[in-house]
Amino acid sequence: MRARFALPTIVLTLVACTAAPHRGRDVPDPVPDVVVLGTADGSLVVRSDSGSVLASDAGTVAAPDGSPGGVSADGRTLVLAARTGASRFAVLETKPLRLRKVVTLSGRFSLDAISPNGRTLYLVEYLSAGAYRIRAYDLAREKLATRVIVDKREAGQPMEGEPVTRALSRDGAWAYTLYARTEDTAFVHALETSRGYAVCVDLPWPADRRALAGTRLVLSADGSRLVVRKGVRQLAEISLGTFTVTPLGRP
Repeated sequence: MRARFALPTIVLTLVACTAAPHRGRDVPDPVPDVVVLGTADGSLVVRSDSGSVLASDAGTVAAPDGSPGGVSADGRTLVLAARTGASRFAVLETKPLRLRKVVTLSGRFSLDAISPNGRTLYLVEYLSAGAYRIRAYDLAREKLATRVIVDKREAGQPMEGEPVTRALSRDGAWAYTLYARTEDTAFVHALETSRGYAVCVDLPWPADRRALAGTRLVLSADGSRLVVRKGVRQLAEISLGTFTVTPLGRP
């Protein structure tokens, strides 16, 4: 199936506007400095001051559950992933808003995180039988690193699970992704995006994707703790200084 995002022939059309309906969906009003960016197969509505996407028909910038993602911490890089088909990523600068480059990879990849300075993409490479691995892509060199990013304590062990939801630290240096596993413990994959290393934090219960539906990762007000929450119920709390887990409930 052809990717919905026709990235090789992407055409940018910048149109200043305030607030306008977008294919049946209304852009929130009022919206300052809104830009409509058009592609051959779709369009998206972007805030030109922050690069945040308000609506998209062309690609996705979110985690599997719709939690935010795709914008670097400095606000200057926006990454769109094709919804279907080939592993293609459009990398855009936000100030001014323009296409920087298109990354096309062999195999099956999805966006995991972006380094705070927007120079490195961290990608999930999906392998057979539900296994995956994390790879880094250097945008300046246009090269996928051969090194696989793993928790050094678990080197050599297969990485398996389904991503459910994601949260980012306030400075963008860490990306936390909750993974579901049916027969083994669920876990949070903590990826340090400045230097490119990872810590896997096992949670105190097995849980498949269905059991974790509606679960969110929430940072504490001071940024020192990560709470696994489902609705109003807190399931676990992770200290981000030591990555120790305090069980609080079950999904």
